[in-house]
Amino acid sequence: MPAAPANLITGFLGVGKTTAIRSLLDRKPTDQNWAVLVNEFGDIGIDGAELGGDSDRVRMVPGGCICCVGNVAMGVALADLIRKQRPDRILIEPTGLGHPTGILDLLREAEQAGQISLHATICLVDPRRIDELSDAESEVFQDQIHMADVLIGHKWDLADDTDRQAFDDWAKKLFPPKGHLTTASQGEFDMALLDLDPDPTRVALFPEAHADPHYHHAHDPNHELAPGRPLRAINQGQGHVSCGWLFAPEEVFDRRRLLGLLTDLEGILRLKGVFRTGRHWMLIDRVGDELSRATIAYRRDSRIECIAEEENAPDWDALEASLVACLRPRAKTTQ
Repeated sequence: MPAAPANLITGFLGVGKTTAIRSLLDRKPTDQNWAVLVNEFGDIGIDGAELGGDSDRVRMVPGGCICCVGNVAMGVALADLIRKQRPDRILIEPTGLGHPTGILDLLREAEQAGQISLHATICLVDPRRIDELSDAESEVFQDQIHMADVLIGHKWDLADDTDRQAFDDWAKKLFPPKGHLTTASQGEFDMALLDLDPDPTRVALFPEAHADPHYHHAHDPNHELAPGRPLRAINQGQGHVSCGWLFAPEEVFDRRRLLGLLTDLEGILRLKGVFRTGRHWMLIDRVGDELSRATIAYRRDSRIECIAEEENAPDWDALEASLVACLRPRAKTTQ
């Protein structure tokens, strides 16, 4: 069996990595089997639900950074995915807060072992957010860009002329220059970019950012999931905190109240959730103050993950109470 081509898809929080991967899966050759390995900052995990629900082709490594503390788990997941799925290509999505050094090192080891054939690393950048990041975020962000072979100005349809020109000017000054520079919206970039060769000489500008301590998990292992009593999980690291909740499958949310709560919620950098709202299930995706929603095929349970800066994080107890208050009364009845 030939080694499967593998691509790392990087980019900061909310840039649209999952959207891009979903687009690639929708456009892949029909006779090929593609697999996806996803890491999220939080323990609850939403991207796997968005990409494929219970599909065996999507494997989650939740609760941290596969490029740092989770390398063992990532290596096991990668080997298991290859063994069980025998994929024609593997797409790998690390957390937006993750430094790319560790994951690229591990992928190069997997290539040397004959498991994969490492192709171009693709980094997505929102042209509207280049100057918005803190110093610590900026180091990770800069290395995501520096170690990428392909740079894509993503969400191009949402950027105005000033943002677009600023991105063009900034991207053209990068050194060493990118192997390929382009723009895209909704993940619709040329699939031929996946087959470009990687540059093995690129090294991190800020390797110390990769060494920062990561992720303290906080949840009650004895907590039993029940209507009105969601399971909560908290992770911290690199000046950020993630708080997520998992709700019992039978619980149903009031769509209007839920949208009102999540639209007005303050102190959140990134929010993503899947909710049962009656006959339909809804995916909510928020980056900063921008919130979008869509119907989703996932049907297992309702779940939400929020990411904030530690110093500006909301009151998680109050947010949990507000989420529970959005449940329809019948769903809150205990058995």
